[in-house]
Amino acid sequence: MNINLIKETDETTNNDNDFAKSSTSSTEATEIQAQGIFPQSSIRKFFPLIIPTTTNPFGEYIPIHIAIQRFQRSPVNQNPPYYEVPVLGNLPTVRHAYAEWYFGIDENPAIISCIRKYGKEWEKRNQRRLSRRKILIREIELRETDFSTEEVLEILEILRDGSTLNKLIDVKLLGHDK
Repeated sequence: MNINLIKETDETTNNDNDFAKSSTSSTEATEIQAQGIFPQSSIRKFFPLIIPTTTNPFGEYIPIHIAIQRFQRSPVNQNPPYYEVPVLGNLPTVRHAYAEWYFGIDENPAIISCIRKYGKEWEKRNQRRLSRRKILIREIELRETDFSTEEVLEILEILRDGSTLNKLIDVKLLGHDK
């Protein structure tokens, strides 16, 4: 919701009176907000998306715009070598799974680069290790309709609650108890 706040002055002319009466001073807006008409929770804060470059949780993290630039210039993503997807358990967080899918991690190609180059045959060969990742990526994409990617990654990390990514996907997202 975008509200223009206009301070009223004593120097309004007759032609401006109607407009001045309908405008809201910053003090009035604060009072309205304090009364709960525009609750503070409706104001969304945006944080930059930070992407890991390695599976090491203490490794390098870079802003999304740098990750995109690296992806676009990366020879490993322009012409990805044939790559076998590692087990999901190698990834420490949801953010790492997201980075692996879209940008590549540990100097390996992005999963989407391999899908584009090798197609269904590659997907079929890596199906067992891709299936849960696809569920997680679809969940991220679905939630991005209501939240920023950064918020979605944080929500899913909170939902994971320290458990493995496999457990997050199987139990929390799919509802399967093992």
